[in-house]
Amino acid sequence: NALRDEIQKIIQIEDYPNGLVAVTPMVPKGSDLIPGDFKVAVTGLDQIAQQLVLSSGALLTQKQCKALANKLGLESVASIDAALSDEVLVAERQYDTYLKAFCDFYGPLVAELVIDQYDCGDLEIGLSEIQSMVADDASGVLIHGPSGCGKTLLAKSCAISCVADGRIPIFVDAKNFDGKFQRLLDREAALLNARSASSIISMGRLLGKRIILFLDGYNECRDDLKVSLTRSLRAFALRYGAGIVVSTQQDLVRADLLTAKIVVVKRPSEELKATLAKIEEQGDRAGNFRSLLQVASSGLEAALVGQVGAFLPAGASMFTLFDTYARKKLGTAAAEGIRVLSSFAETLVQRACFSFSVREFDRLCDSANLNHAVRQQLLRSRLLQVRGDRVIFIHELFFSAFSAEAAIRSANGDLTRIRAALGSPRFYSSKAFILGAIEDDRVVYEVLEGLTD
Repeated sequence: NALRDEIQKIIQIEDYPNGLVAVTPMVPKGSDLIPGDFKVAVTGLDQIAQQLVLSSGALLTQKQCKALANKLGLESVASIDAALSDEVLVAERQYDTYLKAFCDFYGPLVAELVIDQYDCGDLEIGLSEIQSMVADDASGVLIHGPSGCGKTLLAKSCAISCVADGRIPIFVDAKNFDGKFQRLLDREAALLNARSASSIISMGRLLGKRIILFLDGYNECRDDLKVSLTRSLRAFALRYGAGIVVSTQQDLVRADLLTAKIVVVKRPSEELKATLAKIEEQGDRAGNFRSLLQVASSGLEAALVGQVGAFLPAGASMFTLFDTYARKKLGTAAAEGIRVLSSFAETLVQRACFSFSVREFDRLCDSANLNHAVRQQLLRSRLLQVRGDRVIFIHELFFSAFSAEAAIRSANGDLTRIRAALGSPRFYSSKAFILGAIEDDRVVYEVLEGLTD
């Protein structure tokens, strides 16, 4: 009756919604029951199926149903279970909230991926095949390849595709692993509006959705923690039946602990580099761009050539490419910004870490007498990324480039110190950048003469 009264406020109807009183398991013989009336039928369980298919006398159109739902403050749910169970309803709300935050953050980044072909054993496969492998395969997937060639973008693309396939992706960076795997997962969960990683896992179990864990940049994990990280991945996969996807430049330490299919991301072909640099849009400048692209060894470098190649002379070093890109992004704040970025990189190298807290970064800016306007320009440049309370370089190649700048500034023309930096394990990824940062050819030759590398 209450339902009919509310319907009448939306549209006038003559009859009533069907009602039923069912006696279980059946109406006892000899019972004195009314057979029902035009509002309610009275019967046993054996008649329920028949009663449920009878047309109601209070039919509404879909539009009228929506109007009624809005008036009553009803919430649309994805399943009957959610309508019947508060626990499932809460889980579905958390699921929607988490996935929306996940797609809002990672979705725009995936748009930058230029689709390529990848090696998997003796086969050459495409993006859709890798996405299917990640979503459906019981074993893990190892994405292997050199720096700047799209491993992270490929992993993020697979993570976004998992959402469409009804999986729950969790994406974490290996460089943030400090020996506590739970803390690594919880930090990422909190950034995406989830209470904790445990709440995401419980949500997945309750809704019957598989967790796919993505670990990006295994090679950036501290060497003394890599065995622990591999063991944590194995434990997570076994405990929760989760899929594991790892991107890395190097083989896993104790790779025997994980069963994984290996997908190899190759260095970009000349054709792909031309696509990334948007060479067809460069017009008369394409000749110089092509010569720069010949020495670009990664997709990131090729993309930077397309953006700032017009400002570079033929034969410019990769260091000059990154420096020019940074100066373009920083604009009038270039000199001060690069000074701070170099200091930031130098401190990270000394600490053998990849990030600062926002508080430490503020102190660094204060010690460099960086005013608020320049600091804001530095953050807007997208050379750095603020994730939670951590500040990191947007890509490891930018870290390497500014580490090289820091090494050159610190050496101040001292060949011995330059050679020491080139021989230091801490500057291993910056060696080519350090040579490229030396502007005096005479000094370059003298440095090279003293090297056996």
